[in-house]
Amino acid sequence: GVIGSAGKTTTALLVSTLLRSLGYRSAFQTDLGDCDGIVQKTSKQRLPTNSDLVRWFGEVADAGSQAAIVELTDEGARQGAYDAIEFDILIVAGDGTVSEDFGPSGLQCALDRLTKEAVVIAPSEDTRTLRLIRDCDARPLTYSVRRAADLTAKLIDQSGGMSTLMVTHQNTTAMMETALCGAANASNHLAATLVGLLLGHPIEEVLEKLSLLREIPGRGQRLIEYGQTTVVIDAAGSPQRAASTLRTERSMKATGRLWCVLAINDCDSPAVLAQYGTSLERFADQAIVTAQPNTKKSFMSASHSVLDGVQDCAAMRLVADQRRGLEWAMSEARPADTIVVLTGQKLS
Repeated sequence: GVIGSAGKTTTALLVSTLLRSLGYRSAFQTDLGDCDGIVQKTSKQRLPTNSDLVRWFGEVADAGSQAAIVELTDEGARQGAYDAIEFDILIVAGDGTVSEDFGPSGLQCALDRLTKEAVVIAPSEDTRTLRLIRDCDARPLTYSVRRAADLTAKLIDQSGGMSTLMVTHQNTTAMMETALCGAANASNHLAATLVGLLLGHPIEEVLEKLSLLREIPGRGQRLIEYGQTTVVIDAAGSPQRAASTLRTERSMKATGRLWCVLAINDCDSPAVLAQYGTSLERFADQAIVTAQPNTKKSFMSASHSVLDGVQDCAAMRLVADQRRGLEWAMSEARPADTIVVLTGQKLS
């Protein structure tokens, strides 16, 4: 299972890519789609839980899969949606703190579903999560790009749509190049790498297999054409994810400007929208705030909430029509520029 505040889908797909390229027939269930080990499909429905998830596991078994990777939601875990299954490996992506409600967190509920010999993979800087892991007598394995851990990485270079990582495990260091850029994705790679190491594969082989996953739809997806402006599409889904994407793209751009086209989600609170505004002002040279097609009626009030997080409101361009906002950015941007399109899609 993969649970946490950010990076669940990417981590799940990285683990699936790794297992399949190592010769294990594996299934996966993410908010982008699923595979029973043979047939892969996309779905617009929510992640399956309870009886639907058990039914899917039956299909996985019929397909002869040796492993299944399941993206878990905090809400689902807290509501007992996974009580019918047990986890041999639980990966914490981002951190384990999602819900601020009273009662046990989703991570605590997922930890209750571990097998006796289960391993929990978690970031070493998340001390609260590590304490919960130890309290349930599970075996922790840690990863980090910032501090000491069982598996660490350093970002050596980010340019041309590629990141170069130096990954260290015990006394072994290996290099890898990946098209999934940024510190957040480096952490996702580390979590997946630990799965390969648990299976007894050398780190060099594991990193080589992970680099085969070149693109994930809506997760920093790059549209590049020689002589044209680079466009990056990211679902964002939260101010933290938006800031991570903008930070990555700003570090990768050369001499051009960084543009951002943000589509407001009217489900977000004024405080959340203000956080988006703060990130746009901090990282983007040119910012355009627009609306999803079905949220135009609430655009004015929502856009003012975005401006509440901005010091220089005149630097923001408000365009209610999303298509017109994108067309204006494309017409004004130069070939060396990068346009980040944050779609505002809610991620599970």
